[in-house]
Amino acid sequence: MTKKIMIIAGEASGDLLGARLMTALKQHATEHLQFSGVFGTQMQEIGGSSLFPMEDLSVMGIAEVLPHIPKILKRLQTAVDHVISTQPDVVITIDSPGFSFRLAKKIKALKNNGKLKVVLIHYVAPSVWAWKPKRAAKIALLYDKLLTLLPFEPQYFTPHGLSTTFVGHPLVELELPPLSQNTFRTTHNISPYCHVLALLAGSRKGEIAKLLPVFLETAERLVKRYAGLQVVLPTLPHLVPLLKKLTQHSTLPLHITSDPAEKYAALQTATVALAASGTVSLELALCQTPTVIGYRLNALTAAIVKKVVRVKYVSIINLLLDKPVFPEYLQENCTVENLTNAVQHYLDTPAARDAFQQDCHRALAMLHPEGGISPSEKAAAVVLGAI
Repeated sequence: MTKKIMIIAGEASGDLLGARLMTALKQHATEHLQFSGVFGTQMQEIGGSSLFPMEDLSVMGIAEVLPHIPKILKRLQTAVDHVISTQPDVVITIDSPGFSFRLAKKIKALKNNGKLKVVLIHYVAPSVWAWKPKRAAKIALLYDKLLTLLPFEPQYFTPHGLSTTFVGHPLVELELPPLSQNTFRTTHNISPYCHVLALLAGSRKGEIAKLLPVFLETAERLVKRYAGLQVVLPTLPHLVPLLKKLTQHSTLPLHITSDPAEKYAALQTATVALAASGTVSLELALCQTPTVIGYRLNALTAAIVKKVVRVKYVSIINLLLDKPVFPEYLQENCTVENLTNAVQHYLDTPAARDAFQQDCHRALAMLHPEGGISPSEKAAAVVLGAI
């Protein structure tokens, strides 16, 4: 018998989670599985073609979304039509709440009208603990199950009757590739004795357009202060043209790499990183790379967020340990001066780099589920148990 599983991912981090979930599902399912949905490149390698490009959903921020509303609504209808025509056993939405919750609402209405029999699961809890705690009750009305990445999240949803399971964060499953720092330096003609600064300005074009100019100017100041400092920009293949356009007039010693096999070697090679807020901070923690976070939203979005956010930090490691392991410079504080000083502190202070690595080791241990299984296996067990 075949079980039909529809999965919706809206950005690069969701593609990674989806790919690992699909792999675990295939390994542990006793029946044949048929996958469909909105996939990134990693998910497509495992489960086939995507209904439409995942990048169509990779828009963040209220003001940023507005110009894309017609296309997003069209994609929403495409997904609903697919659900109706294929009648999946389960629909799993991964993060991307703006799109995911609208889709879930439409599917829930079809279920209530008796037109569908489908289990609705959301993977990656929305940050109701950071803002809008009452939102948990609304989410509980949409979904049958919720899978969370952070250990403190279930307590916000279970009181509202939503079956919620802490599964852990799949990034802790990553085995860093054998490509060594020495190999990366040799390949890119980087001296074994110089410092390396990694710049990671995000996976969305809007993020990159806002952050990369600030990051590049910060790097220019640092290159003047540290002889031989090299700058590495790990990115995704489809973003290379944008990065090349934004750096075409730069005189920095830049090394742009979009090779997945090189990504983690690049991060491990870096003495320090300057990064956008997001999942990449966990990847940097895994690589033990001291990191400074810089982030800017559209002014309108930022004004709204500032009024409702209830937490001190945006980085997962900082939230877990309740301390600024990753120095964060957001909005008006995301300045070249602040970023330069923060990166310089790590470059000048080996003890600060050691303390960062110790804190990351402690925090990452908190992202493993109990029972000796991996986060993806735990998530797969919940999904298979529901269908």
